[in-house]
Amino acid sequence: MKRWLVVCVAAMMVTACGDDSVGSNDTDAGFDIGEESPDAGDTGSSDEDTGSDEDTGSNDEDTGANDQDTGSSDEDAGNDGDTGSESDTGADNDAGMDEDAGTDPDPAPACEPTFGPDDACEGDVEGTWEFGNACTDFDFAELLATVCDGSSVESLDVNTDGTLVVTADNFARAITIEAEALVYIPADCQAIGFLGCEGFGDIAGSADPSVEVSCITNATAGRCECDVAGTYEEESAGAYTNEGGVVTVGEEVYDVCVTGDSMSARRRSDDEQRPSFVEIYTR
Repeated sequence: MKRWLVVCVAAMMVTACGDDSVGSNDTDAGFDIGEESPDAGDTGSSDEDTGSDEDTGSNDEDTGANDQDTGSSDEDAGNDGDTGSESDTGADNDAGMDEDAGTDPDPAPACEPTFGPDDACEGDVEGTWEFGNACTDFDFAELLATVCDGSSVESLDVNTDGTLVVTADNFARAITIEAEALVYIPADCQAIGFLGCEGFGDIAGSADPSVEVSCITNATAGRCECDVAGTYEEESAGAYTNEGGVVTVGEEVYDVCVTGDSMSARRRSDDEQRPSFVEIYTR
């Protein structure tokens, strides 16, 4: 679902992808990437022993030859007594790098894009679920090519939060999806027309208050480069029925399968132009 949200925003700029009849799909997918900032861990630098306690024996040297001999012994003892290199366990005790999982976050749960009616199965759907991943076998490249050949989504970044709570007869869901994308559109695309890249971006951005579009001209490459950002929030709740993994919510039908603490769900759709997504939840 996350990729479609961005691509749909991009396609909205050159087609009717963002109208109400298709935009309703935004509410069909809830998932949570939940990126966390990595923890650099404890470097252990504060534990380092600089050996500043070393006995130089300088005071003993002022007392004469005998004292100098003693001072020499003191100097030796100073070196022997300095266990800085041995007692400094900063590097050994610093388990920050080993224990810090922030630098290696858990990957998103696996998602099978072809999940469908044949994969629905019995399972306990009750509980509190976190949105973990989403995927689809819908061909977005083909969608963009039909409206403006050569258009592409060069990069995207999606942050999502969401929770799905399911009881015996009802559900409640609240999700927030923030998407950013860099979209390339050929400057000679008919949709650009006389507006130019900057003007096209202004018009496209005014089509939806939840979407911001800013375009610049790359004359060398012959294209418009557009930054697209959108925020989507949705809350829904109500009754549902579940018969053998076929879940009905109002007029929508989902194929669902629960395996352990992971649930796959996909809304059925007969419209080839309306993407349908496999949604992955974990608990």
